[in-house]
Amino acid sequence: MPGKDGRALVNPGVRIINMNEQAELLITQIWFRTIEKFSDIFSFRSYTLNALPYIKNQVDNDTIKFVRSLAYDMEHEKFFINKCREGTVITK
Repeated sequence: MPGKDGRALVNPGVRIINMNEQAELLITQIWFRTIEKFSDIFSFRSYTLNALPYIKNQVDNDTIKFVRSLAYDMEHEKFFINKCREGTVITK
C-alpha cells in the first residue's frame, strides 16, 4: 500500500525506503510469526502429552458410553437404516 508520498508501506506507519529493506522486514515478520505459531503448537503438544496419563481412563469411559448409546438407545434409531437387533435373523 503506497503512502502519501508514493513510497511503499508494509504496515501503516512503517515507511520503507527501498525494496531490500521491504524484503528484510517482510522476512523478519514471517520468521517471528512462524516461531510464535510453532511455540503455540509445541506448548499444546507438551500439555497434551503430560495430561494424557491422567485423562486416558475418563476418555475411554466416555467413548464406551457414547458407542453403547449409539448402539442401544432408541433415540439414535433414526441414524441407522438397517440396524440389526439381538436375535434378528438376516436373510437376503
